[in-house]
Amino acid sequence: MIRQVISFIFNILICLCYALIVDFLTYRYPPISHDVSLGIKVTFGMVALFLSNLIVQILDFFLKNKKWVLLSFVIIIVFWLLPFRSISYRSLALMTTSNLLLFTYIIVIKKINHPSKD
Repeated sequence: MIRQVISFIFNILICLCYALIVDFLTYRYPPISHDVSLGIKVTFGMVALFLSNLIVQILDFFLKNKKWVLLSFVIIIVFWLLPFRSISYRSLALMTTSNLLLFTYIIVIKKINHPSKD
């Protein structure tokens, strides 16, 4: 039970890191014009990342077949490729950031839930 709580807290920390990275990208490379839809998309991106991490946590806990974890990567890729025409480079950067954070989360969850027997 404590491992799931630690995983959930780490999920929240990963989402906060995502918010900080997005703020840095927006500060460093501001949009050409004030685009409200980008802000909404970034907010929903954080929700998608949180839900993807939660899916990874649940699948890691219940299933022995770990290939289903790739579903969370597909969710993020589809989420960021839908508006690819309108905000292509930003979308690609945010998708890469989300996938790197998700990959980090998966590695940490594997270490927490399945410690080595050394």
